[in-house]
Amino acid sequence: GRFTDLTWSARPAGASGLASNGLLHDAARAILEA
Repeated sequence: GRFTDLTWSARPAGASGLASNGLLHDAARAILEA
């Protein structure tokens, strides 16, 4: 969604960053777009 896409794109890049941020993004999407 728009909100989770914006927060995802705003997160820093990086190998470990993408892994942990991906989990946060999935959780946010599940909550906000259920």
